[in-house]
Amino acid sequence: MKQSPSDHFKHYTGKVGAFTGLLGTSQCIYNSHTMSKKKNIRKMFFKNIKKRLNPSKTGNKKNRIEEMDPLLKKDDPPNPNYMGINETPLIGQMLQNGQLSEAYPLICALDRSHRKTHFEVMQKQWNRLITEVFSGYTADPKKLQSALQVIQMGKSYDSGLEDHLEGEELMPHKWWAECIKLIEKLVITGVPQLTSDQQGNGINGYLQTVQAYMLQELLRLTPLLQGTWVLQLYAHYLHKSIFEQLNKALERAMLISDCFILLFWTMRTYKSEHLLGHQNLYQYKDLDLDMVLFTSWFTKAQDKLLQCIKLEVSETLEKILQNEYSAEATPDEEKFIQFHLDIKLFLNGLIKEAQKISQEMKKCVQVACARELLLFAEKYHPLNNKNMKENTPSREIYLMKAINNLINLRLYLGTLIDDPEDSIFRRVESSLKMTEEQAVNIMLSEEVFKSQTRFKKYFKGKGRQLNEMAEEIVGRLGRLQMQNHDAYKVVVASAYERMCSEYLMDLLATINSYNCLLIWNNNEQRMRHDAECLLQCFSSLDAGLRNNGQMLFHVAELLQLKEVSNIMLVATTMMQNFPQLSEKILKDILALKQLSKSERDSILEAVKEHNHHLMKNKEGSRLPACLAWLLSCFCCCFGKKKTVGQTLHSHLNPHV
Repeated sequence: MKQSPSDHFKHYTGKVGAFTGLLGTSQCIYNSHTMSKKKNIRKMFFKNIKKRLNPSKTGNKKNRIEEMDPLLKKDDPPNPNYMGINETPLIGQMLQNGQLSEAYPLICALDRSHRKTHFEVMQKQWNRLITEVFSGYTADPKKLQSALQVIQMGKSYDSGLEDHLEGEELMPHKWWAECIKLIEKLVITGVPQLTSDQQGNGINGYLQTVQAYMLQELLRLTPLLQGTWVLQLYAHYLHKSIFEQLNKALERAMLISDCFILLFWTMRTYKSEHLLGHQNLYQYKDLDLDMVLFTSWFTKAQDKLLQCIKLEVSETLEKILQNEYSAEATPDEEKFIQFHLDIKLFLNGLIKEAQKISQEMKKCVQVACARELLLFAEKYHPLNNKNMKENTPSREIYLMKAINNLINLRLYLGTLIDDPEDSIFRRVESSLKMTEEQAVNIMLSEEVFKSQTRFKKYFKGKGRQLNEMAEEIVGRLGRLQMQNHDAYKVVVASAYERMCSEYLMDLLATINSYNCLLIWNNNEQRMRHDAECLLQCFSSLDAGLRNNGQMLFHVAELLQLKEVSNIMLVATTMMQNFPQLSEKILKDILALKQLSKSERDSILEAVKEHNHHLMKNKEGSRLPACLAWLLSCFCCCFGKKKTVGQTLHSHLNPHV
């Protein structure tokens, strides 16, 4: 421990006592003489003081008051022969022993001309003592308690008694404010400063320095100041000084990583068992952090983080995009998925760091990342890449890669957005989906898919068998690369759906051209057979196709039905699950049934109203009440015991 300067200058306290004794003697003289001799006694008294304080006859021109001041001349050697302790009266002895609170009432009992000098000495003593305590020196707890007590006692001092004296700022009623200023200054001076040219570990190194300093000072001062009014004041200025430095850090140009370090330290370390929650500190309520101060800074730090995310995420995504456009097309698995994998790793890393701070912070960062990714996705147009326009063998890789990127980007956006009905997300999602479909169409139209007009010959009995045409398409798809990725599955599913759609459209066109209802003995049975043939061929490439709804099977089922209510149910479900079916196609399918015009019109109207309700309210497959009522009325006209409304409602809304 450092040696206290007061221990080094104890010999000067004797001088103070001597001077105090001299003043005390004058007081006694003043009280023992009559008022008529008052002037003569004062002359003798001040003459004696002048002689003692300015011994010019001895050749020493130095003012002795300067030597008696315990705050001056730290390096002067002690002079034990100058007014020793035995010559000091009671007040001088108390001041020498640091009994300031005991000496205070005795000094107040003196006349006003003498109080000023005593109070000046007393102020310098508590000033020095507090300075030593907050500067790291060893302090006597009793003397410190007495000094803090006398400062508090001075608050009730009658300042009106000293208005006519010079140096009123030294009077006790000013001590409290002066002490607060002194403590604030000492605390601010002691706190490590964050400099602009700080090197090393940067913000992390500075926070470690601050943490070590705070622990050392709190563990040293808290037991010493416990139970005094200074402890809470010290903690207030300590927290304030620390957060002033942290505010300076926020004014700098920072990286996202620096923001996370700052937020994590204040949120998790500052209030944890490593600092104010320390086992030797947590029981002191005076050390608690001011939550208004903390909340104000935390809000600024969060805004700074979101600002850094906006800049850094935008720049990083742009770099990822440039790397994607400049990369060569190779069948390398790692490079094939690098684009969307880099995006996920980067943004997920930010969200994971935010979660370490709090769930609220995680949500804020996730929203910020989603916003930047939406802006990036709107600008992502892989089909405009020059590599897509060149008819080279690597074009296939570029197309598959673009499809894969669009799929994963759209799916990843869906995980970041809390509200799937958000207008911006819906617009971006639709744009990505449209671009994905364009890329798939390019892939299928070039080399893979050449089955158009072939079904017409098949239906006329002049072309090849259906399984031969399906196997030809499947063979071409099987030669595509990157078959382990989502893009390949999307291409296979799209080829299958396109083949089924062309089968159905050519079938209806053939029937219309012949102006007949049957081209086989059993349309629905032959259609079911062909649907199974197509599904079996394409399932060899992707077994998951069997889990999806099959359009041709639904059409075959509809052709087999006799009841109008059942036809209406299947038609509504089919139009809902297969958007590629238009109202005209459904009308042509219904034309194959032995239905009256009013029945067909009722079915079409019910399906149309149901689709309109879905588009308007976006409630999935929930059937509107008005449609259920309409169908109930329709079926009642045909004398059905069970209404179609009830049937449709139970099938389309099984969860209700």
